[in-house]
Amino acid sequence: MIKSKKTFHDCSDKRKDKKLIRTIGSIVLLVTLSFTACGNKANKAADSTDTTVDEISDATAGSIDENGISDSGEADFDTGLSDRISYQCTEEESDDVILPTDRNIKIMFSGNSLLGAPKVDKHFEELVERYQLNVDEVIREVFYGESIQYQLSLIDDDNWDFVKEDYENADVIIFQEYGGFYEQTYENIKELVDNYCKEDVVVYYYTTQYDYHDTYLKKMAEDESIHVLDFGTLYNRLDSSASPTFGYLYQSDGHPNELAGFIAAGYIYTQLYKTDFTDYPYEELPDNIKELVPGGDDSEKQEFYDEMIEMLNRGVLN
Repeated sequence: MIKSKKTFHDCSDKRKDKKLIRTIGSIVLLVTLSFTACGNKANKAADSTDTTVDEISDATAGSIDENGISDSGEADFDTGLSDRISYQCTEEESDDVILPTDRNIKIMFSGNSLLGAPKVDKHFEELVERYQLNVDEVIREVFYGESIQYQLSLIDDDNWDFVKEDYENADVIIFQEYGGFYEQTYENIKELVDNYCKEDVVVYYYTTQYDYHDTYLKKMAEDESIHVLDFGTLYNRLDSSASPTFGYLYQSDGHPNELAGFIAAGYIYTQLYKTDFTDYPYEELPDNIKELVPGGDDSEKQEFYDEMIEMLNRGVLN
């Protein structure tokens, strides 16, 4: 039986001043973007019909247009990391499990609501039990509405000493950022890992549907000590492949739902343990997950689910 350490943080009182600063900064950013957009429209109107999405934050979660879906219902998402993130990319990588396999380990999920709302850690725990993986504790450090930089600011605060303890005890850390929006993500991860983690800790960065061609992603792709789990690309392609049921992986508030969390956990399992996710049939899904699978009756849902799993097992599509 694995131990589960759940740490859910709202931190409303401690964030009031920070929220005010962020709100003022957001207003300035929006005004700047508005002027920039007007200038770009004037320059492009005469000779361009293409639309690109450069940056998407949590504030735009759930907007189909901003997920990059075109009028034809097609989407093309590629972070440029597929040569490193898919276990099928090279034969050498496909045989190489990075995790310690000679002992039980502690895995930490570190992020915010894009991990917490779909319960990615909970579904991963279920897979640990199902496949009897060498994990004896799943640690969850989830700060809703906050960034990795925020956790770094807490780590030497005596009131949050358990955060530091969790980082010190983790054998594997899966980081996820605030909407893929922070330029300092890479530097913050490196500072946390270099100063507060085990020397042999295994570090992953989990992309969401809001991580794109940002500088920090490219830095992590070039850093051999950070392994990118590009679920964001898979997520967007799963969503865009389901025409006309776009948005089936979202909750009403724009966060990923538990079907997305289940698929994410399966994807993490395949990438960490270099295996396929082929022996979890539709019939054995929990009822709440079955309800979220598109389709009318069970036969339609099963067909749709099988297609999702096939796409998952193909990793990041080329």
